[in-house]
Parts: sequence; C-alpha cells; structure tokens
Amino acid sequence: LDALKSLSSIAVGLDSSYLSLETGVVQDMNGNNASGIENAYAQVAISFTPDTTDPILEYFDLNMDEGYILFQFSETVNTTSFMPTEIVIQNYQNSSNFSSPLESYAVSSAADITGVSYTQIRLTFTKSDRNAIKQMLSLGTDENNTYISFSNNLLLDMVGNNVQIISNESAKKVSDYVRDQTSPVILRTSVDLSNQTILFEFDEPVLVHTLIPSRIAITKDNSTFINLTQASTVLSTDNSVYMIINIGKVDMDKIKADASVATGTNSTYIAIRKTMIRDTAENAIESTIVPVNEFFEDVIRPIVTDFALNLTSEILTLTFSEPVNTSFVNMSTISIQNMSNSSHSRVITLTG
Repeated sequence: LDALKSLSSIAVGLDSSYLSLETGVVQDMNGNNASGIENAYAQVAISFTPDTTDPILEYFDLNMDEGYILFQFSETVNTTSFMPTEIVIQNYQNSSNFSSPLESYAVSSAADITGVSYTQIRLTFTKSDRNAIKQMLSLGTDENNTYISFSNNLLLDMVGNNVQIISNESAKKVSDYVRDQTSPVILRTSVDLSNQTILFEFDEPVLVHTLIPSRIAITKDNSTFINLTQASTVLSTDNSVYMIINIGKVDMDKIKADASVATGTNSTYIAIRKTMIRDTAENAIESTIVPVNEFFEDVIRPIVTDFALNLTSEILTLTFSEPVNTSFVNMSTISIQNMSNSSHSRVITLTG
C-alpha cells in the first residue's frame, strides 16, 4: 500500500483506478480458479474513496554523533513537502508537569532531507543547528530530555493531507538516542603576543570549565616545547566553539626569550595534550599539534620597571618588563641624574 501511495498517477481517482489479475487469484467452493483479467482489458473501479487520513509520526530517532533525526510515519509521505523549520526539540513532554528549567530549540534549516523509504525521512542538521543543540546542556543529551513537537505544516502525504500535529504540551519522546561520541577538533588558532592571548575555534561547543592551559605548549619544530603553566588562565566564561587563554607573564617571558619561536605563522605551532578540553558530551580532545592561522607580533615596547646602582662594584642593573636582547645595548642612551625633573637636575650620560 505504501508503494501504491508513492505513485502520483495511479489510484488517485476513478479514471486512474483499474484492476488486472492473473487466473487463480481465488477459487470457488468447488475448486475452480477465478478467471484472470488481462492488462489490456483492465477493469475500472465502480467506486473510489480517496485517502483522507492524516499521516502520523510513529516514532523518531536522534543521532547526535552523526547529527540527524530519523522520522517514521504511518504512511507514505511527500519528502519534498518537508518543512524542517516547523520542528521544535524540547526537553519536556508537558511543561506543566516539568520541574527542571524548560529548554527548547526550533530547527532553523536542514543540511539535507532524504527519503530513506516510503515512510521514513532523515533530516541532517546544519552545523549551526547541531552546535546550538549541543550547547544546551539540558536538551538532547539523552533519551530523558529529548522530545519533539511540530505543527501540521511539517509535511504532507502523497495526496496533500497534513501530518497530524504534535503540540509542545504533548511532545513525543525520542525512540532511539545516540549520544555524541566524537572528540572535538580545533579548526583555527590565533596568537596575539601584544595582548598575550591564544584563541581557539573548535568544530563544536566545548566546556569552558574543562579547559586546562597547562596542557598547551608552543613549539617551532615539534621537538622543543614551551609549556604553559598555571600562570596562564582562561579568559572565556561561557561554553562555546571559541575559547581564549591569557598567556601568563611567566609563560610569556619564556616565549619571548626564545627568538626562534613565535615570530610568525611559520615558526609557531600549538601542541595540545589529551584532555586539554572536553566537548559538551564530555568527549576529550585528542593530542595533536596544530598550526597557527593568525599571528600578531609583539608591538609593545619593553619598559624599565626598576634599576639598581652599585658604585662599589661599578654595576648598573636594569630590570625590564619583558625579556630583552642583551646583544644590543646602546650605552649612550642611558643617563644618571640627581632628580626626576631633568630640566633642573645634573645629568651624566654614559659613554659605553
């Protein structure tokens, strides 16, 4: 019957409803075979009653690992009529009987809509919808917080009957649920030495509280690593596909002290150790080394934070805000004076 309903030119009215059959389809009480009706002389129906029954969603499955919903309907449906924007995924069946915070997400579009069979349709999420659902920690994380509702505009059967509505007050619970089992992947990185930050963009939302900066290292050739320490901290505050780390002063000084590392995209790679961060399904990132896609060099001038003058040992010690190149010191730019205001002070300029 489902195959018959899938055909738009057969059994849609009296003028398209003819019957042919082979001899012996039944027998009379004496065992005589009923006569056949040849295709060339098919018999027209004496009456025709069109399909007026609305299709019903029998069940749906949600696969968050591959990112799709599979719908099973009670009869053949028209895949081309499917309207994904009518779908709402929610974490409750009936809001009046739900004590936890209510969450729902209206699907915005579809990456793909496929008719798997006459009665089944698979909707593949767009990346944005998939990530938006993953970011909602009390929605679509297991079978107990995954329900669906939609209007009767979701789709039609083959003769134009609208699907039976499922309201948000009597939502349908997921039948088969598959959790996300795939580790997050870094898509892009940006290093800004002036602002002392590292930005990561992931392919899916990650949990900010699981980010461990000390499991990150800067490298040039994958052999020598400058490991971040607890001095580096997390600037991001929300779960997202973006995470920003502030490079602590101790770590920043180690990076700047090595003139061969972190001078541009060609000399900067980021090594990630396993469990540096987890996605919203608690999947840990795998160990990897990724290139830096954007690099902003250090344009902040070092400043003298303090100095010490020892006339007995004839040593002047200058302390700077960051590592400096000791092979280049211009002594003639250094002066010693007897007060802070140079216009009223005696000044001695070093000669080198």
